Parts: sequence; C-alpha cells; structure tokens
Amino acid sequence: MSLLKTIWGCLFSPRLYKYQETTWKSYEPNGFERWGDHVVTSFATLWSLSIWAVPIISPFIFRRSYSLIDNVCTISRFIAGAGVIFIASLAVRGYARANNPTYLKFIKTLTKAQQAYNEESKEALLKYDFQFWAWPGSPFPDAEIDGMEAVMRYAVEKLGFPEERIILFGWSIGGYTATWAAMNYPGIHGLVLDATFDDVLPLAISRMPTAIDGIVRTVIREYLNLNVAEQLKRYDGRVLLVRRTDDEIMCTPTNNLSDNRGNILLTKLLMYRYPNLFANCPESQEILKKYLEHPTSDTTSHSTKSLVIRTQRLFTHGYPLNESLCIEKITNSLTKNTPATYPSSLGEDCDTVTKQQLLIYLANKYMEDQVSQHCSPLITELFHPGWDPLSTFKLRAT
Repeated sequence: MSLLKTIWGCLFSPRLYKYQETTWKSYEPNGFERWGDHVVTSFATLWSLSIWAVPIISPFIFRRSYSLIDNVCTISRFIAGAGVIFIASLAVRGYARANNPTYLKFIKTLTKAQQAYNEESKEALLKYDFQFWAWPGSPFPDAEIDGMEAVMRYAVEKLGFPEERIILFGWSIGGYTATWAAMNYPGIHGLVLDATFDDVLPLAISRMPTAIDGIVRTVIREYLNLNVAEQLKRYDGRVLLVRRTDDEIMCTPTNNLSDNRGNILLTKLLMYRYPNLFANCPESQEILKKYLEHPTSDTTSHSTKSLVIRTQRLFTHGYPLNESLCIEKITNSLTKNTPATYPSSLGEDCDTVTKQQLLIYLANKYMEDQVSQHCSPLITELFHPGWDPLSTFKLRAT
C-alpha cells in the first residue's frame, strides 16, 4: 500500500533537473522514466496544438461520405487509444520515479515543504532544481506580504534595527509590499516609491483584449488587488515618489508623461493629506494636472529645473510660485499639528491662488523625476528618504 501511495504521488510530480550534495549534480532518470516523461510531454504539446488545429481539420474529419455515428466512433476509438497510452506512460514514469532513491528523497522534501512552508523546509528544497510550477510559495499578494513581514521582523527583532533607521524602497510592482510595510511599521525613517502605480487595474485593462475586460476586473479585484494608493494613505511619514520620464510600462492609455500612473498616485496622496487645498477649488486638480504634464528635470542636461522656472507660466496671474509664502503657511499649520498627522488642516484659511501655490509646492517636494525608461537603475541622487515637513521650520528661520 505504501508503494502504491508513493507511485500515486509521483504520477503528476514535477521533473527534477539537478540536486545538490557537496556540489550540484544533474539528475539522471532511468530509461523507463525518460520514456514515460517523453510521452507525457509529447501529449501535452499535441494537446496545445490541437486547440488551434481542430477548426482546420474538422471539415476533413466530418466528411459527407461518413455518417455522424461513424465519425463519432472513429474519434472515440482514437481518444480511447491515446488515453490508454497516456495513462500507461504516467504509470511507468511514476513507478520509475518511486524506485529512484534520489527522486524519492526529492519528492519527500517537496511534500514536506507543501505541508509546512517555513525556513527549514525552504532551505531543504533549495537543494533541488525542478519545474517551477510545483514550488509551494505562490507569488500572490498574501505570499508577498508574508515575505515582506518576515524581512521587517528579521530586521527589527533579530538584527536590532529600530524602525526610525529603516528606509523602505519599492520599485514598480514592489510599491505594493513597500506601502504595506510602511502602513504597518509607521515609525520608519522614510519611503521611496520608484516607477510605481496607484492601482494595478488600469494597467492590466490597457494591456488585455477588450473582450475579456470583465474577467480582468474580476481577477484583479478578487486575487491581485494591488491598490498602492489606498495603502499609502495609511502611512503618515516621509514619502518620495520617483517618476520615470520615458516610462513605457506605467504610462497608460498613451505613452505620454501626462498619463504616467505616478501622477495619479501623487494626486490621490495629496488629496488625502491636504484636502483643504482641493475643497471649494476645482482649479486645483487642473493646475496640478498641468504641472505634471512636464518633467521636473532638464532632459538634455539631466539636471533638476528650478521651481521658479517651471512655474513661470503655470498660474493664471502670470507670476512664479512664491516659495516664502508656501513655507510660511506650512510652518503655521505644523505649529498646530506636530508631529504631522493627516489629513492636514493646511489651506483651510487660504484663498484660491494660495491653495494652488501650496499644492504645486508640495507636489514638487513629494515627486522627483528621472530621465529614463522603466528598468533603468535609479541614480544615486534620488535615493533619499524624501521631504520632511518639519524642515520648513529651518527654511523659515533662514
């Protein structure tokens, strides 16, 4: 009975490529396992091809010279014969694997890891190179969060790093786990989000056929709901958003900078942290959108343009941004609300023009540009914890 159970466990188990003892060695299947695996692989390939081939060959199968019953009987006999060969090859492969000590040791290690995936079972499994689909750690949001929590707890509890000495960095899809860690470890020194998005759903919809739009929405919301913006709202600390000016991944529906999802992430963050800058001021969103249409860096020299130059023609009154006024308003707000918590009261007693100036000043502090595409390495100058609102006290003093 034990042998039958072992054979059954080896019927649909993954192919083993290499294993580690003192050094890495190639796994050598015996002749029976090799034959069975070859047949199973061939059937899988034929099945994939048949999906495309059936519409082409069906007119030849159902010929007028044969009755429907004859055609059905012929197809049934073919399927039955193929099924017998397929089952036999599975059985031969399973029996051969069950009698191979190396494979048997591997399958026991894999089964143990599937039942209890922890550091011990993971270390044991890392000694084998096998088909990836069988790996027990699924790359879904819950598993990614578990991994992030393990890293944070190890840093804080084992290595002894206080939260205030930790800077979290999330690039691209890593913005999801980085914002999760930030909202659960609010005492960190800062959070850097590089080339990330506000919500993965718009990116998924733009790259999938319109015909399956409903399916995409359901799958994303039920299984892959990576809503970075919602998690970011639950973190009150320092944030730096890095936007890539030529990001071919994050720009949707067009490839223009104005359609970079980082713009939406920044807008949602500012609307949550500083709601008074948008209240009774419909022009605020429009002027922020206009500001984000242009890079903060000079694309020729790769240097950051001054805020005064970038805002010369932005405001309707024609004057550039008044940084001294913005610093004064922010410090006055912080004296009533220190340490900074959100939503902030900033802007509740300001006119429309001042609200717009404050909004652009904050957008400039929260987001910086890098002239590059999505996968280019982050330049050293942009790896910093982001703007600290309390720094305005020092600026005001000078």
